[in-house]
Amino acid sequence: MNATGQYVDTATNTYGCNDFYYLSLTVNPTMTVTLYDTICQGEHYQANGFDTLPAQYGTVYAQQLLSTFAGCDSIVNLVLTVNRTYEFVTYASTCDNEPYEWRGHTYDTAGVYYDTYQTQSGCDSVYVLDLILTPTYEIFVEDSALRNHEYVGYGLTITPADSGTFTYDIQNFTIDGCDSIIHLTLHVAFNYGIEQHVAEQREFTVYPNPATTVVNIKGEDMRRIQVYNGLGKLVQMVEAEDDKYVQIQLSGYAPGNYFLRILLSDGQVVSKKIIVRP
Repeated sequence: MNATGQYVDTATNTYGCNDFYYLSLTVNPTMTVTLYDTICQGEHYQANGFDTLPAQYGTVYAQQLLSTFAGCDSIVNLVLTVNRTYEFVTYASTCDNEPYEWRGHTYDTAGVYYDTYQTQSGCDSVYVLDLILTPTYEIFVEDSALRNHEYVGYGLTITPADSGTFTYDIQNFTIDGCDSIIHLTLHVAFNYGIEQHVAEQREFTVYPNPATTVVNIKGEDMRRIQVYNGLGKLVQMVEAEDDKYVQIQLSGYAPGNYFLRILLSDGQVVSKKIIVRP
């Protein structure tokens, strides 16, 4: 019997008489309940007897067996919708003298910054800015030159017409494109009216070019070789032991453009450009 009701059964006793048996039966119901709920990705769900931390977004199904107040087994099904959250990461760099604009805010310090918003489903999501500041430079240097002779150095090429001390502010850029300034103080010596020029017949050969580890220079009357990087910074100076041949070591140089300033024994200057490769 599986229904609530009154039931009668008879049996004959030892005296040949009928005995009646009465049953009043109550069948308590079992229950199956399906619950629907929603959370955001990353949230810990604790409700209706469930305790779960979904690893992914989507639909999660769970089930638990309970007892009713009458002691009957009942089943509770959970259909849990896990709405997705988002994270958008921006990697950016700016010069240290140029503030960076991002999502309505201005940043002038390197670091990691966050901005949150809510999706249509009401879940918090985040924008992430990973900001790097690239340095700019202000460099103060001094050098010398001869009147009426071409001067090449620190990104500057001039032929001074007068002797004396002159200052130049030379605009340069780092490899990241940031402004840098070289303040050059140039001492121009009087050459006693003697106009000296490198004779056309003098040949200076620089090889190999492009170079990797060394560069060779062949010429005449060489006294000193100065090497400048692309920013005009003096990175090496070599005294010529042989006035017709000098070898310059380039090991450890970053790839890029460099300039050779070859000083001759008579005060003249020869400039050459070289390229250093990895």
